[in-house]
Amino acid sequence: MEEIPMSIPFNADEIFEMAEQIERNGARFYRRAAEGTAEQGNRQLLLDLAVMEDEHESTFASMRANLPDAKQ
Repeated sequence: MEEIPMSIPFNADEIFEMAEQIERNGARFYRRAAEGTAEQGNRQLLLDLAVMEDEHESTFASMRANLPDAKQ
């Protein structure tokens, strides 16, 4: 029986790109959840979490831009 590799190799640029997308998805999720939340405290918490995700995305984008072989 042929052995199937259990991992797919990714380079650092691809990993940071995926991380940025995960953070964008998280921010979008929290903002949509906030839109559907009536209680102001919960709404603000969700919006604060969205801002944190935006900051994480920026951090990953900066790290990606500073890779030795970053594509400009």
